[in-house]
This record gives sequence, C-alpha cells and structure tokens, in this order.
Amino acid sequence: MAKQKKPVTTEKEVRTAPPAAVQAQGGLFIDRVSNAKIMVFILLATALCLVPVLQNEFLSFDDPSYVTDNPLIQHLGLSSIKQFFTRQFVSTYQPLVMLSYAIEFKLFGMNGPGFHFFSLLVHLANVALVYLLAERLLKDRIAAVVTALLFGIHPLHVESVAWVASQKDVLYACFFLASSLCYLRFVSDNNKKYYLLAMVLFVLSLLSKAQAVVLPVVFLLFDYLQGRKIDGKAIIEKVPFFALSLIFGIVAFAMQTKTGAVQDFSYFPFYERVMFACYGFVCYLLQTLVPIKLSIFYPYPETLDKINSVFVYVAPVVVAALAVVVVKFRKSRIVVFAALFFCITIALVIQLIPVGTAVRADRYSYVSLIGIFLLAGYGFARLYERRPAQQKTFTAVAGLYFIIIGGLTFSRAAVFKDSMSVYNNALENYPSFMIYNNRGVIFFNNKQYKEALADFQEVEKIKPAFPNIWYNSGYAYQQLGNMPKALADYAEALKKDPKNLDIYTKIQTIHTGQNNLPAALDDANKIIELKPDVAEAYYTRAELLGRMGKAKEAMADLDRVIAMKPDFVEVYNDRGIANSMAGNYEQALKDFDKMIQLRPNDWNAHFNRSLTLKALGRYGDAYNDALLAKNNGRQVPDQYLEELRKGAGR
Repeated sequence: MAKQKKPVTTEKEVRTAPPAAVQAQGGLFIDRVSNAKIMVFILLATALCLVPVLQNEFLSFDDPSYVTDNPLIQHLGLSSIKQFFTRQFVSTYQPLVMLSYAIEFKLFGMNGPGFHFFSLLVHLANVALVYLLAERLLKDRIAAVVTALLFGIHPLHVESVAWVASQKDVLYACFFLASSLCYLRFVSDNNKKYYLLAMVLFVLSLLSKAQAVVLPVVFLLFDYLQGRKIDGKAIIEKVPFFALSLIFGIVAFAMQTKTGAVQDFSYFPFYERVMFACYGFVCYLLQTLVPIKLSIFYPYPETLDKINSVFVYVAPVVVAALAVVVVKFRKSRIVVFAALFFCITIALVIQLIPVGTAVRADRYSYVSLIGIFLLAGYGFARLYERRPAQQKTFTAVAGLYFIIIGGLTFSRAAVFKDSMSVYNNALENYPSFMIYNNRGVIFFNNKQYKEALADFQEVEKIKPAFPNIWYNSGYAYQQLGNMPKALADYAEALKKDPKNLDIYTKIQTIHTGQNNLPAALDDANKIIELKPDVAEAYYTRAELLGRMGKAKEAMADLDRVIAMKPDFVEVYNDRGIANSMAGNYEQALKDFDKMIQLRPNDWNAHFNRSLTLKALGRYGDAYNDALLAKNNGRQVPDQYLEELRKGAGR
C-alpha cells in the first residue's frame, strides 16, 4: 500500500487551528458558547464600566459651541438641516454630528444624561462591530473577545463617551467599522452590493469626522493581513474611496485654516513638530499599557514657548527603536498590520500639522487603538491555546487585568460629571493655561472672584500671550474693587488687542466711577473712533459731557443718538432734562411725551414731565402727572403736590 502524502498546512491554518492538546480535551469552552451570548457578556461589561456617564452633565469646554449655546439644534427642520450640511461648526465640517445633536435634543431636551445615553449606545454598537471585525480578521473567538473588551472598557475611550462634544468620535467610528466589515464581505464574496454599501458608510463616516479619510489605506492593510495580493485591481477598486478622502480632507483643512484652528507653521520649527509628534505617539502607547494620569487636555510640554520635558527629546529615539522592532518582526503579518494600523489612523492628529493647543487627546485614539488591541488579542489567544496547562492562570491574570482597567474606566467616567470635576482632575495631572482659564471662568461666573483671579494669574505665568487672559484678570480685579490693578491689566490687554471695544468700555466705567471724567471722555472718544455706528457710545459720551457742564456738545450727541436709533427710550429723558435746564421747555415737553409714549410706566418720566409742565404754567397737567407718579411708588414731595394743586385752583 502506497504511503499517503501528508497534506500541506497553510499559514492561516497554523494560526487558527487549536493545538492537539486542546483538541484532546474536547476544545475550548468559548467555542461551545454562541456568539450572541459572548456579545451580551462583552456589552454588559462595557455598560457596567461606563454607567456613571448617565449621571453626567454638559461641560463648559466646547459643549456650549456644539449644543447648549447652539440654537440650530433646538429647531430640527429643513432650514437647520441645510445649515448643518453647508457650514462649519467649531472649525470643522461634521453635519451628521450636528444632526445627531438635533435629534437628541428632540428626544431628551437640553438634558446632559440623555445625550450621554446616546453616546453610550453608539459606543456599545462599536464594541459589537469591533468583535465582529476581530473575529473575521483573526479567525479566533478568544482574540476577538479580548480585542472587543479592551476596546469597550479601556480608560482611554472614556472621553469619547463621557464628553458630549466628543460624540463625533463614536459616530465616525461606527460608520468606519461598519464600512470595514462591508469591505471585507465584498472581498470574500465578490458581491458589489457590499462594495457600494462600504462606500455609503464611508461617506457617512466622513460626514461625521474628517479623521475617517484614512479608511482606504486601512482597506489595503486588511488586504495585506489576509494575504490578498495587492495588485492593480486591488488599487483601482479603492480609487473612488481615495477620491472621497481627498475631497473631504481638503474641505476639512480649508475650514480649520480659515477659522484659525491650524497654527502658523512657523510657530513651532519643523524639528520641534517632529519631536512633539513622537512625544504624543509614545504617550498614546504608554497610556494604552498603563492608563493612568489621563486628562481632558494635554498641553504642549513647554513653558513660555520653551520645551520643559526631557522626554520630548527622548521620544524620537523610542519611536525609532519601536520601528526597528517592527522591522525585526516583519514576517509576522499581524505585528506589521497592528503597527501600521495604529500609525496610519493616528497620523493626522499627532500634530505634525499643528491644530489647536493640545499636543494629544484621548479621543483621537478611539479608532487607532483597535490595531494595538487586535495584536493584544491575537497574542493572548496564541499563548492561551498553546499552553493548556496554564489556561486557568492566564484566565485569572486576564480577569484581574480587566477588573483593574474596568475600575479605572468606572472612576474616569465619574470624573466627567461636571466641568469643575474635569478641570480639577486635569490640573492635578497636567497644569495648563487652558484649563486654568476655563476653571477661572467658572469661578468668575459663580462670583468667586478671588479664586478666579488666582487661576487667571497662573495662566499669565504659563502663557502670558494667551488671548483675553489680561482682560479676564483685569475684570476680576475690577469686581474685587482693586481698580489700579484692573487698569494695569486692561492696559496690558490693549497691547495685545488694541481695538477691543469691551476693554475700553470697562476702562471707561472705572474712570467714570473714580469721577475722572476727562479720562472717561477720552475712552468714550476712542470707542466712537473705533465703532462710529453704535448709538449707545454717543449716549454714554453725552452723559459724560453733561456731567462736565458741556451741555451743547451733550445735546449734539443726544440728537445723533435719536437720529441713529429713534426707539432709544432713555435718550428722550436725558434730552428732555437737558432742554429743560436750558429753558427749552416746549422741546423738553416733546421729549418727555415721546419717552412716555415708548414707556408708559416710567414714573420718573412722568415726574420730569410734571416739572416741565409746571415751568410752562400748566399746573393742572403737572399735578396729574405728579400724582400719578406718587401713586405708583415714585417719591413726590407733598409740598410740591400742594403747590401744584393751588396753582391749578383745586
């Protein structure tokens, strides 16, 4: 009998087939559990770790721009939907996110927990999609479970779920992952229906966040991992995807540049931008392994525009060493895939192109970490399946690890309960000018002016060029009654923003309160010079001129105010008084008549008209006005009323 030829075992079969020892024991327990039960377990674990988000409110950091101060989301209709798709919000083009906010407002009103509930639901959907993606790519349930659990409960993902302004990350990821699964189905079944569906989902992802532009490159990585030949055909089928990426990428960059979100490229020299990019890259990896000291804001490691951390200089060396490791393991497709997936999906947000004032952000890694988690899942599954005698130990260690990071996630989710909690946490870990300023504003709004001033002064130390900080501290000093310091800080603010009308207005208020009328008049003149079409500015100057005895100039300003704004009520009272003092009683009477016409219940105006009517000898009418004013709470001397009564012959 001829000897049978031993069948050839493919690389994929070597990777996915369980060891003989495992087969002899009847297979792994997980292989006897349905996908539905596995999914339910993962989703419940994720929901349990993130349940604190359901008690969280909105934050003062970006949430107002997106939601709480955005009237468009409160009126869901064709007009608002059109604006969602034709304009930018907070320097970005994300119409689906804005539409999502509008729908949530329709469902929950301006209720923070309602918005967080939606974010949690989308995150849970993403966890399910990651499980399906990992199972399809790795052909291993254990690897898929580990990958999905890491994605679901890792502390770095809390920010995307617990911060309403970061909802764009969970939304774009949902369509990103769904498109990926459709693409893989197209590759396996050669069914164009899935190709078209992948494209539609890709567009939806792009309409949620521009970071999705890297998806066509990720498709090439899927081809590589599955051993598919990357030839002309594979490239051509992705051309429409790349075209969409190019269009949306140009739109996103143009919007961020136009609104000033992209920093001047000369602000940081190129070599510094490379170092900061490496620094952020390494920090993402370190906090993936050890997820502690997380923050809503990670400032650039610099003070007064100078690098303040030696780790910035070390980071490029670490990145180079990691690249050497990947090259050494280049024969392992999963290692190369994981490394490239992470690098490609994080590349746009590691600040080689400087956008914003943070060097990195937890939310930026929401999709990128899938590559690392796939590698971790694959490695654990191989170790678990090849050492059956130690499986209980591996299970215990893995369980302990997931309990630890689940606890960290639960704690991190609770940090986002309100703005003050988030800012206090951020300042404990990374004192930064941005967060000191934001917390200072909260203190100020709560009338805690001393605490606000302390925070503003910290900003001045770290970033004296930070916009509005001198104005903020000046305003705090003003509220505390320290006018010399307020004026000094306002003067500093004017050096950086010499055309800021609000600063001149605050200075004018101080000068007026100090009875320094010449200085206040200079302030008023400057305001009118900068903004000559504001009626209120002329009205204020008229009041100052009146107090300085310059009645003619004051009257000219009051006439100008009425010409500019005929319904400006108060000006009629002031001009009436001025005319009355000048003996122009008939004109004064017209002014008081007009004021009372515009504001019938202004009893001061009735009393002032009474005085003018008396001067005109119309005692009866004067008595009626004075009595009406007195009966409605205006103090009117009885002697004056008696004088009018006698004059009227009553």
